[in-house]
Amino acid sequence: MSFSFQSDHKLVKLAKKAYSHKVLRYILSGGFSAAVDISAFTLAFNFLFHKHDVILGQMTFNAYSVALVISYTIGSISSFLMNKFFVFSAKTAGLNQLLKSLPIYIMAFAANLVLLKFFIEIFHLWPTVSRVISALLVAFITFNLHKYFTFRK
Repeated sequence: MSFSFQSDHKLVKLAKKAYSHKVLRYILSGGFSAAVDISAFTLAFNFLFHKHDVILGQMTFNAYSVALVISYTIGSISSFLMNKFFVFSAKTAGLNQLLKSLPIYIMAFAANLVLLKFFIEIFHLWPTVSRVISALLVAFITFNLHKYFTFRK
């Protein structure tokens, strides 16, 4: 398949225009971070914990809850870095933004945990499907919180 110079030029212009839209960059980076998170969740839940409860000391936790802690941590690091450098192109100190974003990540984690438990225990959905749904529901809120609080210019 070959393109003429003119169609290549149009493709470059389209790519530049798409890159200039913060929402599109957020969707792309969010999709990447969500894929990292959900992949880590699936691996931890199915292969690390073999779908069995996790016993830590004298406390017992659902495997999906511990898998969420692991996957959400990995996904949040990925998300923060993608948001900082790709979505919002923030030039300010990373530690300041990280400290501003922590409450958002903590609230989003809590919302994800509640939704995950709800979909698994009330609707009897598979944990990975529940994780995908909870991630999608929380994504819109976190975008706006990061846009107007963490990475505002």
